[in-house]
Amino acid sequence: SNAAVSREDYVEFLRTRYGLSVGLSNKFGDLMKNCVVRALDSGSTFHVSSKEGMEEAVFIQELKEKIPVETAGGIEVPQYCATIPVNLGNVKALETVCLPDSPDLAAMGKLVREEGMKFRWEEWDPVLKDSDNVQIPLLVVGNVPLIVTPALLNFFKELEAFNSENMDKEKLDEL
Repeated sequence: SNAAVSREDYVEFLRTRYGLSVGLSNKFGDLMKNCVVRALDSGSTFHVSSKEGMEEAVFIQELKEKIPVETAGGIEVPQYCATIPVNLGNVKALETVCLPDSPDLAAMGKLVREEGMKFRWEEWDPVLKDSDNVQIPLLVVGNVPLIVTPALLNFFKELEAFNSENMDKEKLDEL
């Protein structure tokens, strides 16, 4: 699966791509503290929580049956499952398996089949909508759609607009 985007890689991409200054880095850091970035993964059977993602859990339970799971990093055996609060339109929680070394993932198939969400991706901008047709904010990094908070998405849209107004296109392409 292409969803193996670590939180560190994501943050580094954003810092490099947008050339954050000290002031913007502070704003960015504050936004990231309130945002669990969750990759929308078409290859995952389960929603997955990382060690960091587990900090958001409202309920954690030991799995009665330990089943090996094949991941991009090899075979892992989850020990716990957790209920993680999310804001995905009318979906307010995900039941996740806990894989400490994995990125946080939302299983696209589960969202579509079990929650009635709709997903399409044409050209550059993927679209995820809940069963009430409310669009969920997505940001694409390395060809992986990431579910982010609206505040974080707006921050990057504002930053992109600022960069477009204040830098020539050739300079932007170098970032």
